[in-house]
Amino acid sequence: MSRPRSKATAPDPLTKMTLRDSTVRMLRQYKRPGESWDDVFTRFIEDHPPEAFLKEMERRTREEKSYPIEELLKKARLVP
Repeated sequence: MSRPRSKATAPDPLTKMTLRDSTVRMLRQYKRPGESWDDVFTRFIEDHPPEAFLKEMERRTREEKSYPIEELLKKARLVP
């Protein structure tokens, strides 16, 4: 599953990485048909956010007001 790229911007330049053969063998287990290695790394990064992101989400859960989904749907006029 590759990320959609904006047609307005040029693609990112490519970078070479040196990996041990054993690391490549392990990574192949995560590669899906049709995916590029960039897709594999991007998916991994998105699935494993940095600790700072997780801490911020925990803080928001504790400190910020939450609303019932029904209220939000009505406010957005998505349900009667």
